[in-house]
Amino acid sequence: MAEKKKKSPKTAPKKAPASKIADEKTTAQAEEQSEAAGEPEAQDADASGVDLVDMVSMAKQLRMPVLRLRKMVQSGQVPGVKVDGQWRFNPKLVYRAVHRRSMGR
Repeated sequence: MAEKKKKSPKTAPKKAPASKIADEKTTAQAEEQSEAAGEPEAQDADASGVDLVDMVSMAKQLRMPVLRLRKMVQSGQVPGVKVDGQWRFNPKLVYRAVHRRSMGR
């Protein structure tokens, strides 16, 4: 009688942690935005040097109500990221988005 070979169980490929995927998405979005704006790519792709500010500080800098900023980020008009349940913003990207919005683009 012929011997049957045991099939090794197929293992599913390991998935990257959700935080890493989110970081990759935000990095890709920032690169797309800079390419769309015609800016050269940054030399340092590490985002560790980026200062993020909270929603109240960003609203004060923009001189707008916090509620308006919250609605803008939720609708995707302004870039932001949630960290531990609170919105954080890169001021340079927000200023660029608000300026582009005010120019009608």
